[in-house]
Amino acid sequence: MNITDGNCLSHLLIIGVSTPAKLALDTRQTIGSTTAILERLERTPFIRRSAQIEINNQWMEIDGSLVSEIQKSQYELITRCSEEQLDTAYDFQPDSRKK
Repeated sequence: MNITDGNCLSHLLIIGVSTPAKLALDTRQTIGSTTAILERLERTPFIRRSAQIEINNQWMEIDGSLVSEIQKSQYELITRCSEEQLDTAYDFQPDSRKK
């Protein structure tokens, strides 16, 4: 899993369920790159994909405590950031779209 895959997975852990189009918009990826990310993540135990993308709860039961701590830390960090700070952070992601 690369950094961009991890960013999408982290976003899904925070929001729960999403659609591919919404995930692309939220993570500032193109639809094409989001599709590639989702295809890679589908080969892992982390997500299930249908019309919506959701976290695989069976995997969460196995490794849930670790993921829960990571998710909690990420959520706390994100909620402390202003919209401007989040925009700046997205601008530094390797695959972020230009504004």
